[in-house]
Amino acid sequence: MSRQDNFYTVNDFAQAVGTTKDTLLHYDRIGLFCPEYVAENGYRYYSPKQIWLFTQIRNLKKMDVGLKDIRSYMDTRTPENYLNLLKHQMVEAEEEIERLHNMIDSMEYSLQNVEDALGREEAYRVVHCEPVWGIRTQTVEEAFGKDFLKFWKRLETKYDFASSPLTGAIRMDEILAGIDLGDQCDYLYLRLNPKRHPKAEIVRPEGDFLIGYHTGRDADLMETYEKMVSYAKKEGLMFGEYAYEEYLIGQIAVSDSHNNVTKIYLQLAKN
Repeated sequence: MSRQDNFYTVNDFAQAVGTTKDTLLHYDRIGLFCPEYVAENGYRYYSPKQIWLFTQIRNLKKMDVGLKDIRSYMDTRTPENYLNLLKHQMVEAEEEIERLHNMIDSMEYSLQNVEDALGREEAYRVVHCEPVWGIRTQTVEEAFGKDFLKFWKRLETKYDFASSPLTGAIRMDEILAGIDLGDQCDYLYLRLNPKRHPKAEIVRPEGDFLIGYHTGRDADLMETYEKMVSYAKKEGLMFGEYAYEEYLIGQIAVSDSHNNVTKIYLQLAKN
């Protein structure tokens, strides 16, 4: 049989479907996608009707189905198997979309933090803040205790918070008593987008806060707290239950901890 006009060479078929000759030859070797006709001289020829099948194989690859799995499916393809394959890949695609949304949220929060730090005003000010939603530690052991690593792993696995730092909440009565807790917090929380996480809870309530910035090592945070408390008392401000620390610039952005920037929210009592 001689080559007919409606058959394509390897090069022509590769160009038509947007792939390479090497890809087609590899698919042929592993038995995934073979030419319709091989001449006596070894030349391979593909028919126009194979374009659709190749496109479907490529779509499966775009769905992150591995070549071995595609080969296995092609050997046992039925409408039922195709249905099951599509359902499985849809679940994986939805999980990947959620992962990417979480990563985008995380990067947006970090971007806002850095921009906030770079444009910060040194003067203290009272600001009314909307509630913050997220997930928080439930026990002292999860907040820098023996269960902290378990909490961290749960966050990393479920929420993929690669760029978003945790935030610390400290009891105001301990700050007013001059207790230097070091890196210990009453609880930690990860900020989440409530539109994408219906189980998120309010981790920082709506209300008025005295806001200031600490530039320097975390170990020296108490000095800034003392200055803010002194300012608040002069202004006749009454305190609420918690203070919150947002770590705007840390290890990933600066090599010297003296250049860290922490935003401090002192919760004020409701009138």
